[in-house]
Order: sequence, then structure tokens, then C-alpha cells
Amino acid sequence: MKLVRSLIVAAGLTGLAGTAYADLDSQCPDYPGQTHAQILRGVEGRLKGDWDFAIKTTKRSAKRLKDSGQDASQAELFVTVLTCLRDEVKAGKHADAVAEARENPKPEAGTPAPPSKADFSNGSAQGGATEGSVAPAPAPAPEPAPAPAPAPALAEATAPAPAPQPAPAPATGPIIVSSQGVLPGTAESYGQAPAPAPAPAPAATQEAAAPPAPADGDYSGQACAYFTRPYEEVIDGLRHINRYNEGEWVCHSGTMYACLGGAWESKGPCDKYNRWETRLSSTLEATPK
Repeated sequence: MKLVRSLIVAAGLTGLAGTAYADLDSQCPDYPGQTHAQILRGVEGRLKGDWDFAIKTTKRSAKRLKDSGQDASQAELFVTVLTCLRDEVKAGKHADAVAEARENPKPEAGTPAPPSKADFSNGSAQGGATEGSVAPAPAPAPEPAPAPAPAPALAEATAPAPAPQPAPAPATGPIIVSSQGVLPGTAESYGQAPAPAPAPAPAATQEAAAPPAPADGDYSGQACAYFTRPYEEVIDGLRHINRYNEGEWVCHSGTMYACLGGAWESKGPCDKYNRWETRLSSTLEATPK
């Protein structure tokens, strides 16, 4: 059974008792197989008085024993003994034993060596060897694996790749590429005149006449269309709708008209308005909308 040992638990579980040192006058519970003096000497000498470390580590050992289904009563008892001795040391008791342990931290002969802080890995102590025993020799370092031998060269040489075949010669004879240019070997280079370039097609334009003027010459009430151009024109395939936007003013035939509600409304003679010349229909309607 693998038992994770804390500070002095290893000594108690082995059943070895030390008798060379007089026990302390302590009121703490007895721990089987280990005197109070031995416990104090282990903490004050080996761990340099770090009681909290010893208690914390032993608590972790007890928890691991419980988690693995093992009996943790000995470890829990040792936590109680450690806590009691720590409180007595802090109260000033056992001062002579503390001084002697710090001056000569080596434990009694035959006492299992308590683990030091460096012996703890992840908060648990890994088994302790008897003080004064010879440490086992380290395992020999593994020998490096031999490098793999190079593969033997192929006995036969690889067959060379076939040489690339030359590209076939281009076909000869007159080949007409385009009627717009003359290239060597074409029909034009043999004395035939090139075909003339086709003339550009005329722009498609839909001609339409301007709308007729009203009989009385007053455009009031009519739609806000251009006065001098047709309402709809198609020029170069583009459709134009020649009408004014809401709120625009235009001077036509001496009368100023305003586009209000989508229809023309007469505003009187043009010359009573400043800069009326800039609103002439002949100027505004020079190009389609």
C-alpha cells in the first residue's frame, strides 16, 4: 500500500521509537511510536521551525489517504499533535529543546529521516530513508540509439527521361487574320487590296416637333413641359423626358411662368423681375433634359 508520508508520519508508521532524548513536559496527545521530543526535533531541526508547513503537508496527506479509500486516522492524529506542539512552542515552552534542535538538527540514530521541503512534490512527501543510509546509485544514462545506416545506392542507373519532341512547324499558306491589317502570309500580302473599314452607323435619333403653342398664347394650367422641345426625345438610344421640376421659373414669349403643383402658373411680364434674362426658355432648353 502506497502511503503518502507527511513530515514525521513515516517515523510513526514504521513503529520505531527513540529513547536517547528525554521527552518533553507536554500536554499534547501522545503519538504512537514517536515522542514529543522527536517530533519537535524534526520540525525545529530539519524544517527550521516551519510548523505551518508541516501541518499543511500532513493535512494534504490525510486528504489523499481518504480520497484513495485508505485509513487516515494516524495522519489526522499527527496533525493534532503538530498543532498542539506548535502552540506550546509559540507560548515559550520547550525553549531549551528548540535551541538544541536548531543547533544540532541531526536526529537520533535509527530514527527515520523526516522529509525536507525539497522532498515534497505537489504537497506530498515521497517515502523517507533511514538517516545515515547510503543513497542508491543513480540509474545509468541511456545510450543513444545508433544512427540508421544509409540505404545502398541503386545498382542500376535510372533510365534517362525521354528528350522533348520538337514542336510541329506552323502551317504555311495565306491565312487571313483580320481585314483591318496586313500580316506576312495573309491575302493582303499577296497583292489583294484590304477590304474597306465599315462606316460607323449613324446615331439613332427620334425627331419630334415642339408642342404647339396655345391659341391664346397662355400656358397657364398646362403641364410643366419644355416650351421649345418635344416632351419626349430619344437620342443615341437614350430617352429624355423634357419637363421642369417643381418650383422652377421660366421666361417664355415675354411671360414669366412658375411650375407649381405640376402645372404652369403665369407670373406676369418677365421684365419686372431681376435677372430675368437668365431664365429664358431658349437658353434653358438648348439641350434635352
